[in-house]
Amino acid sequence: MRTACKYIGVFLLAVFLFSCGGAAWSTGEEQDFIKWVDFGVSYAAMEKALQIDIESRSANKPLDWVELLAFLSAKYGGDFSGYKEKDLCVLAEKLRAGQSMEELSAGLKAYPYYLEACRAVLGEFVGRFRVCVPDRSDPEKTVWEERYGLKVFSPIAAGFAYDAYDDFGERRSYGYGRAHLGHDLFGVTGTPIVAVESGVVQVLGWNQYGGWRIGIRSFDGLRYYYYAHLRKNRPYHAGLEEGQVVKAGDVIGYMGRTGYSVKENSNNIKETHLHFGLQLIFDPSQEQGEKEIWVDLCAITQLLQKNRSVTVRDPQSKEFSRKYDFDEPLLHQARPVLPASPYRERGEELSREKTLLYAPAACPDLGGEAEARGEVPIPIVMYHRLSENQGSLGKYTITPAEFESDLLYLREHGYVTVTVSDLLAFVNEGVPLPEKPIMLTFDDGYYSDYRYVFPLLQKYEMKAVFSVIGILADQYSANGCENAHFPHLTWPQITEMAESGLAEFQNHSYDLHKGLGARQREGEGRERFKQRL
Repeated sequence: MRTACKYIGVFLLAVFLFSCGGAAWSTGEEQDFIKWVDFGVSYAAMEKALQIDIESRSANKPLDWVELLAFLSAKYGGDFSGYKEKDLCVLAEKLRAGQSMEELSAGLKAYPYYLEACRAVLGEFVGRFRVCVPDRSDPEKTVWEERYGLKVFSPIAAGFAYDAYDDFGERRSYGYGRAHLGHDLFGVTGTPIVAVESGVVQVLGWNQYGGWRIGIRSFDGLRYYYYAHLRKNRPYHAGLEEGQVVKAGDVIGYMGRTGYSVKENSNNIKETHLHFGLQLIFDPSQEQGEKEIWVDLCAITQLLQKNRSVTVRDPQSKEFSRKYDFDEPLLHQARPVLPASPYRERGEELSREKTLLYAPAACPDLGGEAEARGEVPIPIVMYHRLSENQGSLGKYTITPAEFESDLLYLREHGYVTVTVSDLLAFVNEGVPLPEKPIMLTFDDGYYSDYRYVFPLLQKYEMKAVFSVIGILADQYSANGCENAHFPHLTWPQITEMAESGLAEFQNHSYDLHKGLGARQREGEGRERFKQRL
């Protein structure tokens, strides 16, 4: 059946290309988006293309593995059964010699289609990222390493055995006759399941077909990862919520055999396994129903085997978590607001509202009377810490996404960030301030200032003022601890930020929170207090 379906698909593509003059997506009055995808790239081709891409990064002409695979897809008509590594190597040599992909693909009418299709499947699989690893000189410490390569993970955590069964397209009869649109990975109940790609948890809950399941949408909205048949009673990692951002490699749940029942928490699947699915969504009309596009993940799962997330188990909570922290540029970029998931079988709406910490309407004296007095009103916004850990959010902690929404708001409304130095230059030397100045300040000097705030300041070319507690910068510079959830900035990080011109550092005392403090003591005169301080 799978073979028959594949050749029918190739035939339909040929007819579609002929009728649309070389475009494999809709034209005319409808929106342009791909309606059908034939992704048959083999594991061997992906592995070699990935190797070429990584090795080319040290040369003057980097090669894009997705473009290489799209070219071969167009050349082979999507059928990689006759794949030869030589074809890929010859293509790479021509590109290194100075020929462009536009020139080489000029005779392949299907190349634009395959490029967009391959980009939709693999576009965020490879790139630059950082990983926190043991320090070679001192294993008790950790350091961040900058890397380039595969930045997506196998859905099965490292150290846990599993067997894969290539059953994509086979028939299933529970409920109604249908094709199996996923890849089954068999293992032991409780095996940690990790997020393949960074993204947003779009749906959690029970589905009579998939049992306890998780749906995670990629940041660009194109890929919907479906993890099903999770463990009975404790299917998800503690604290996992809809709307939460997860990193590639994070533990999200545990393998089980739930499903095939309208009654929640039922183990009606015969064998413990993970149903791993990937849906492509080019348009909302493809989210549910007959227009869904699902990808055969057999070859992709082989590729993901190259990168498995190492986990550790908490003996008290019995929860598994990743051992080595991970960071990538996507986690710091603006993301589209995702719609409420159509996969939900309960009535709740998925809220994606963003919080604005500062609204000019709340400050009645930002002009008018102040300007009449010859004054320049400068609103000052004070932040403390940014975190992606939902459990740590509160009065003093917000998410990076919330902070980014503040920056977007300020930019859209014409505000220009200034520093204390700008203010002093205005007062003492008459250096003019922007028409709509605003000062962003960060209290205490948390490591999250470097991890989350600094990249966003660079992205939007905005400034901020950071007040650092000296003793904490000393301590964390000495122990090398880097964790975005609590520790503080180190002196090298402070130097890097300051030299950018976007971060100004001010004094928060050397040991304000535990030392003498900045409060006047009972019975202490003002002059004595000033001398002591």
